[in-house]
Parts: sequence; structure tokens; C-alpha cells
Amino acid sequence: MKKVLNLFIAFTIAITSITSCNSVEDIIDEPIQASEDVELAKLYNSIDSLQSEYLSSNITRVDWDKWGRRGLGYAVDGVVGLLFAETGPLAGAIGVVGSGLYEDYLDYMVSRCNTMNQQIQRTAQNGQTPIRAVVFPDENTTYVDSIGYYHNLIINEVKSNGKSYTDVSGNINYNAYYEDVLAIAKQHGILNDSYVNTKLLFQYLESIIKPIVQLEMSNQEAVNADIILSTFFNSTYNGFNFDKTLTVQHQEICEKIIYNCGNIKDSQLVEYGTKVNNLIVNSNIDANTKDNLKIANNIAINSSLRWCE
Repeated sequence: MKKVLNLFIAFTIAITSITSCNSVEDIIDEPIQASEDVELAKLYNSIDSLQSEYLSSNITRVDWDKWGRRGLGYAVDGVVGLLFAETGPLAGAIGVVGSGLYEDYLDYMVSRCNTMNQQIQRTAQNGQTPIRAVVFPDENTTYVDSIGYYHNLIINEVKSNGKSYTDVSGNINYNAYYEDVLAIAKQHGILNDSYVNTKLLFQYLESIIKPIVQLEMSNQEAVNADIILSTFFNSTYNGFNFDKTLTVQHQEICEKIIYNCGNIKDSQLVEYGTKVNNLIVNSNIDANTKDNLKIANNIAINSSLRWCE
């Protein structure tokens, strides 16, 4: 009986110890998460303050006077690159697939509607046009800091082939464009060494490119941030199975970093993007979130530079 009692006591102590350890871990985890949330909130507040210096008013719509019917290509770019940030340098190339096919399909729709704007008609080019891009300075330089430059380099080379990837019926050949992008990326040392669920990627692109082009060609005054965000974060996005925390982070980055940069004056894009990058680099947020924010800013700013050419 004594042995049974001793065994019971030992068992009780062990269970109590395990439970206590778990409780301590939970207590430790909560302050850490709370601290990270506070630091991220501080960063967003700093970015909001910076934006207020560059925007004359609280803009909730794309500056259509600046962009015309080209206003959301940079946003497609930034969001797609952000969702594939875990692929490393390849994220910039995947962003190209988003904005490049968006532009291709937009050209098709404009042509179908007999628009006479010759500036956006696709023609083969005999040579490469100059690349307008920026590489943000950083003492600890990684692929993130030049991802926007290579994005613009790749999309420039793909466009120079004069091909269209949208057929006469409006069907987009996602795989052909993806393969052309990867081939050019490989030539520049960007290797496809990360798994990419191309089926889901193509489904997602189909779910955002055509609706966003329709938004651009509809009543532009009705296109605000809420509509655009709901288009990006649709039911197909849910197929990526990101957890709630990362989904919220994606939405915040899209709103705070990607969307609003479209309203910065062309002459101030590099200066503004550099300041945002510095705020991110000097923040106390975790490394993964920091990289995601830098990738989004880098691609969005460089894509904006290209679209406003």
C-alpha cells in the first residue's frame, strides 16, 4: 500500500511539474507576442506619419490622374511577391508573373474595347529599354535589397519579346509566361530551388487579374481600398492555408506598404521608398516579418517606377 501511495505521489508531482512548465511557457509566450505586436504597431504608426508628409490628404482611392487605366499593376505585383516571400529571391520573379500577365490581359481588354491609346499597345522591341529601378542601401545586404531591381529587369526582358500570353478569347496562358520568367530569372542567377504550387498560383492569379482589370475599366471613382483588399484576399487566397496571424499581416502590409505607395508622386518614389525601408530596417520586429515588409516595399516601389515610365 505504501508503494502504491509513493507511486501516486510521484505521479502527482510529475503531472504538476509538467503543468507548471506549460503554464510558465504560456506566460512567457504571451508577453513575447504582445511585445512583437507593440513593435509592429509602432512601425505602422511611423509609416503612417511618413505617408502624411507625402500625401496632401487622406487618400483612400488610387490616384487615377497619375495612373490612368494602369493604376493597380504595382499592387498585383507587390501582393503576389509577398505571398511567395518564403521562396526567397524567386519571390520577385513570381511577382513578375502577376503584374506581367495583368498588363498583358489589360492590353487585351483595352484592345477589345477599341481603345485608341497607342501608348499601351504591345509591340516587339529591337533592344532592351533602360531599366528604371532602385536598390535600397542596407549594411547587412541580402537578396531582399535587390529583389525589386531584378523584378524590373526580368519583366523588361519578357516584354521585349513582343509576345502576348492572352488569346483572342481572353484566356491567359499562365504556364507559358511562368516558364519564360523562370528561364530569364535563371540567366540572372535566380534559381528555382523552392517549391512553388503553380496550380494554386495560377488559380489565384486568375481570381485577381481579371476582376482587377474590370475594376480599372469600370467606374473608377467607386474603386477604393476596401474593394481592392477584398479582391486580393478572396476565397482563392484562403487556399494558401496561411494562419490567421500571417493573413492579418498580409492584409496590413498590403494596406500600409503596397497600396498607398501608388499615390506617391513619381519624383518622390525613390526617396519615400528609401525612408520606408529605413523604418523597417531600424524597427524591432522579428526577422521574418521584417523581410516580408521589405520585400513588399521593394517590389511595390520598383514596380511603381516601371509603371510610371
